[in-house]
Amino acid sequence: IEEFLFEQSKVERSEEWVRTKNKADSYLANGNYRDAVMNYRLLLKEKETFGITSETLGDIYHNLAITLLHTDGFTEAADYFREAYERNNREETLKQYLLALRFAGDTVMYESALDIYQVSENVSKWLDVAFFQTELETQEISDFDDLNHIRQLLAKGKINEFYVNVKRMTEQMKEQYRKNNE
Repeated sequence: IEEFLFEQSKVERSEEWVRTKNKADSYLANGNYRDAVMNYRLLLKEKETFGITSETLGDIYHNLAITLLHTDGFTEAADYFREAYERNNREETLKQYLLALRFAGDTVMYESALDIYQVSENVSKWLDVAFFQTELETQEISDFDDLNHIRQLLAKGKINEFYVNVKRMTEQMKEQYRKNNE
């Protein structure tokens, strides 16, 4: 009877962490980052009690890092991506770790991590392209907002402000063109 109760207790604990992880994953998928962080941290706090495998623990760290990208920024997320990669050894996690370092502007840690984890040339090129594309997308959103603002100025009859802003945007585009073609 004691063995049965012990086994039943293990199953219940196992089911509890699975429910908690599923709940956290659902919060993440639906953009409820605060509750996702709370549930992922609960899993990490109770990892020994639940008997979570190293690989699954890495996946939990990975998902926590994603939530932290939305709430706390790249630096803290990078720490959790590193923890995740050291447990799950997934290339996707390594890429996310390196991108988080790069977006955080931590070039020293980024270069060091490339060496430590012996990142292949293919992955390094992928990181460069992903970083560049994200910068372009961010710039396009900013440009779109600027264009909307300029349209509103014209619609409101603020002609002088309209021309000042058009000139500013034109100069920015010229400068960006020069940088990209050096």
